[in-house]
Amino acid sequence: MPPLRERKDDIIPLLYHFLETNADTCNTAKKEVDEEVIKLFEAYNWPGNIRELKNQVERLIILSGINNKIEATLLPPHMKSNAFSVKHERRKSTRSSVKNILRTVERKVIENELKNANWNKTIASRKLGISRASLNNKIENFNILRHMLC
Repeated sequence: MPPLRERKDDIIPLLYHFLETNADTCNTAKKEVDEEVIKLFEAYNWPGNIRELKNQVERLIILSGINNKIEATLLPPHMKSNAFSVKHERRKSTRSSVKNILRTVERKVIENELKNANWNKTIASRKLGISRASLNNKIENFNILRHMLC
């Protein structure tokens, strides 16, 4: 059977199963779960698999005491930091893709100006609004070759 981190769809049904089992065993009302807890459970990798999930649910039930709802503040720091790193990775990925798009656009604009100026770097740099030295640096950084544009 694959690890729980590869079966993300099973996490929330298992959470509710363990809540229900505990309520039946302890003859108490089933606790509600805050939406933030659900998101954090889904984001977590569960290295201890189902056993870790079950222990975490039991821990949260105990820590919630007489409250009917399990809040995200009760989760251990490592579960919260994992969710932060997942969000951070998504943001980082978006930033890097935007950066790549901007680099691609910049390269295309420079290539077009060089082509229109018949590779006269002075004319191209004026049209681009940058110095000739900056244009030379960009040509080198983007590895723009004259024979590829003609």
